[in-house]
Amino acid sequence: MKEFNDKEFSLVVDKGTLDSILCGENSMVIAEKMLREVYRLLASKGLYVCVSYGDKTRRESLFVIIELYFK
Repeated sequence: MKEFNDKEFSLVVDKGTLDSILCGENSMVIAEKMLREVYRLLASKGLYVCVSYGDKTRRESLFVIIELYFK
C-alpha cells in the first residue's frame, strides 16, 4: 500500500483478511508484513479493528510482535 502516506488513517478495519493470510503458505511472514503495513498507515492514536474467527491467543502473539517492532 505504498500509495498511502505514513500515519494517514485513524482507523483500519480487517474483516477476515488476517485469517485468510494465515491459511496460506509462509503465513506468519506474510501476516507480519501485512500488520507492519497496517501499523505504518495508522495515525499515532489510530485504531486497528480485527474481526477474526481465529483463536485469540494465536492472533495476539502477532499483534505483540508488531507492537514491539513499532516502539
